[in-house]
Amino acid sequence: MSWFETLTFPFMQHALIAVFFAGIAFPLVGVFIVSLNLVPLRFAMMHVALLGGAVGLFLNVDPMFMGLLLCAFTAVALGPLSERTKIGLGTVSGYFMTLTLALSFIIFYKGNIHVIQAFSILWGNIFAMTVWDLTIVILVSLSILGLIFFFFKEIQAILYDRELALAVGIPEKKLYYVIVFMLGLTIAVSMRMIGALLVDAFVLLPAMAANLVSRSLKQSFVLSSLFGLISGMSGLYASFVFDLPASSCIILVAACIIAICMIKRTLLARVAALLIVTCALLMAGTVSAAEPVAVASTSLTGAIAKAAGAREVRILTPAGIAHPPEYELKPSDLPKLEGAQVVLYAGYERMVSKLVETGRNKQILVVQLNTETSPENLISQVRKVAAALKTEVQAAAWEKEFQGKLAALRASLAPLSAKRAAVHWHAQPFARWAGLSVVQVVRPGELTPKVIADAIAQKPDVVVDILHSPVAKTIADNAQCKYGQVINFPGAGNTVTLDDLFEYNTKELLKAFR
Repeated sequence: MSWFETLTFPFMQHALIAVFFAGIAFPLVGVFIVSLNLVPLRFAMMHVALLGGAVGLFLNVDPMFMGLLLCAFTAVALGPLSERTKIGLGTVSGYFMTLTLALSFIIFYKGNIHVIQAFSILWGNIFAMTVWDLTIVILVSLSILGLIFFFFKEIQAILYDRELALAVGIPEKKLYYVIVFMLGLTIAVSMRMIGALLVDAFVLLPAMAANLVSRSLKQSFVLSSLFGLISGMSGLYASFVFDLPASSCIILVAACIIAICMIKRTLLARVAALLIVTCALLMAGTVSAAEPVAVASTSLTGAIAKAAGAREVRILTPAGIAHPPEYELKPSDLPKLEGAQVVLYAGYERMVSKLVETGRNKQILVVQLNTETSPENLISQVRKVAAALKTEVQAAAWEKEFQGKLAALRASLAPLSAKRAAVHWHAQPFARWAGLSVVQVVRPGELTPKVIADAIAQKPDVVVDILHSPVAKTIADNAQCKYGQVINFPGAGNTVTLDDLFEYNTKELLKAFR
């Protein structure tokens, strides 16, 4: 599938529109950050936006809306608070940064927020932009452009010297607070597009590049917008060509622009170098088309499809990903959907259903699976997929063979029957099937002293952790018991099928007791 063919997909159109407006407007806020030395405030707003996203997930409200709300509130409060306390904006920003970060992780932990949802805030996904998200991006962008257009002279005076601006009758305090407010909104919107950790791609880096070559404030504004637009569009295209995350590509292009601007050459030479970089991206190769029969979100849903009798399965998550659900879909995944008969996904891969809905092939059947890894549930899900693919005969043959293998594996675990076990939340199905006595369940996320102490008090014989997201090694060390890691997604140890998964886990559990 070529780059131009991908532009027929609504999600790609949304991404391009968002990058166009954000690339032009958001770097203008970066000029404010550089000129007014608001870097500490930028860090604070990034963490406030993260807290807003966490609150949104906890309350089941749009994370971007909550991020905007909290950033707006913080922006309004920060300026007056720093002046009344007389401790400086940087110090107050540091206070807000650490406080909001701590609150965010408390909400993640106590709210049972899935790690995938948390990472969606940290890393963002520009290809998941909805019409509502796009509307917010456009409104914030137009607000920034309007502020600079109508108050350019006043802003110019404030950026030059705030006290001098006040002396000539400019309401510098009000305008300064408006600038801080716009900074908060920009950070919140950027978080939705490229994540809380890569906000600088749109906000700061283009402004830094412009600051290196501009000779006036007007040039800084114009060049920062130009560099922001180039880095955004080129980064988006590079993510398609080189099969990389869009946010990282945008950062890399912006960093290249800064490097070019640092070279001691004429402005014409810099522009020529910039054009060469852009043309190199446009001349890069494209991805060839594919003709999959079935598309699976992860290796686990792929293994279910294979067991159900699918003739060909295209797995979206590449091999080697430590925790498959964290994989961020890229434009190069689109060819895998072309001509597909069925798409299989679990509830935590929200982008899969979005890709199918926006696809041109309306005949694609979308099947959501329950990926709990107990044998009973997996067999049930295989039957479900087989019914969709009309491959019940193949699935029945697999089921009979699978039951035989499970019986043999279960017999090998007989010596471990009734062993006391503290298990990772996602390892429960296997631990119970293996005959272990589950005395403590450890949830994903950071362990608290109480959880560790409670687990140790249960005097477990073994701690069963998850290889994809291990958290419980500390418990095993302090309880002085056995420790083993099992998997929920095929991949480790050359595992591919559901049979492989149970065989691998059985061997790992037996190995822990040697």
